[in-house]
Amino acid sequence: MSLLIAAVAAVVLHAPPAPAPQATVAAPAAENAPASLDAALAWVALVDQGKWHESWQAAAGMFRAQVSDARWAEMVTPVRKPLGAVVSRTFESVLKSKTPPGAPDGDYEILKFQTAFADRRESVETVMLVREGSGWRVVGYFIR
Repeated sequence: MSLLIAAVAAVVLHAPPAPAPQATVAAPAAENAPASLDAALAWVALVDQGKWHESWQAAAGMFRAQVSDARWAEMVTPVRKPLGAVVSRTFESVLKSKTPPGAPDGDYEILKFQTAFADRRESVETVMLVREGSGWRVVGYFIR
């Protein structure tokens, strides 16, 4: 099962959920952490909690322009919810790009995490972020 929610052409979850248990997040040493790591972790925490609307609001402008709030919920709910709570999430790698395929030029970071969910122990999450103003915002999310 894989999920690709794309706000850019080639790359690119309303019932209140039960509180999610705290997941273990392993992060790199500060000097090795990508600039976008905190933003990515904050955004996936919203998704982990089933806060689909809030995750849509926190996404990049180009994401929101391509996927409506309602459509985002329709796309994410059937794929993400069955995985259950996050048990652990470990940052693996970052790929930096100025010109990703199908996206406007900009500062992008594509982060990969090894993630264990309650109902699926081995997954890879990919979170693509773009620098927007003075911060980083999600433009794509993929679970494999």
